[in-house]
Amino acid sequence: MGDDLAMLQARDEHGRRVRNPKDSALSRMVANLGRGNAFVIVERLDDEADGDWYVQVWLRDDNTYQLEFRGGALPDQDDLSGKSDRRLERLG
Repeated sequence: MGDDLAMLQARDEHGRRVRNPKDSALSRMVANLGRGNAFVIVERLDDEADGDWYVQVWLRDDNTYQLEFRGGALPDQDDLSGKSDRRLERLG
């Protein structure tokens, strides 16, 4: 399948999922980050691949945000909690 059939999916640490989220839905998901719900992941999905790329926003313990963009499919669930050392950008 081609790019025209690709879908975006956003999910948070609680497992809430939004298919093809609009800007307002993504903004709400990031605004609702806090203790126990510390990350939002947006990934591109299609029927042929697990994921071409994903973006993760993580609320750190010091109340700054970390933004990551990675090519490929999502790693294991343990790596999604911000324990990864491969950080691309820190937003403060």
